[in-house]
Amino acid sequence: MNENYLDLLDKELLRTIKKNKSSNFQRVKNPREGSSEGKFFVQLYQKFKNEIKIDTLLDYYYPDIAIVINNNIIDIEIDEPYTFDEKKEIHYIKDNGGHIDWERDKFFLENNWFVLRFSEDQVVKHADTCVELVLLVTQFLKTANVGYLYDYLKLSESIQQNQWTYEDAKYMALTNSRNRK
Repeated sequence: MNENYLDLLDKELLRTIKKNKSSNFQRVKNPREGSSEGKFFVQLYQKFKNEIKIDTLLDYYYPDIAIVINNNIIDIEIDEPYTFDEKKEIHYIKDNGGHIDWERDKFFLENNWFVLRFSEDQVVKHADTCVELVLLVTQFLKTANVGYLYDYLKLSESIQQNQWTYEDAKYMALTNSRNRK
């Protein structure tokens, strides 16, 4: 772990949580949902019953799951390599190295939301660890104790995965890799 990165992360997150958070999201009916979101929601609901929100909309984006802690909002995104119905590639690294969801993340960050991204594989195979990671972020938001961020970074390394490319996503769609989970 790069200590300079951690120091910068500490300062940036502390600065961010001092801002007034945007909470002007609204309830919507039946946004598109990935297959693993429901199962992960059930696990998070057990820990965040009073703070968790689903089926919400902020302007034109639907966060997969939102958690509201002390007027701070966490957008929890669960990334799949392709859609089940159309086999369309999604959530991949572009040829220039940028992430296809960069604009989406930027929008939430500009509205003072935190964004946590997990792969579908992570929430299926390591659900307990993903819940623990969310708990660590919420503890940081409740206490401003940066030790929780260090614990988050250390624990996240245990389930770290490489992001897939467009070609990887196409291959996974053609071989129906999501059906084997």
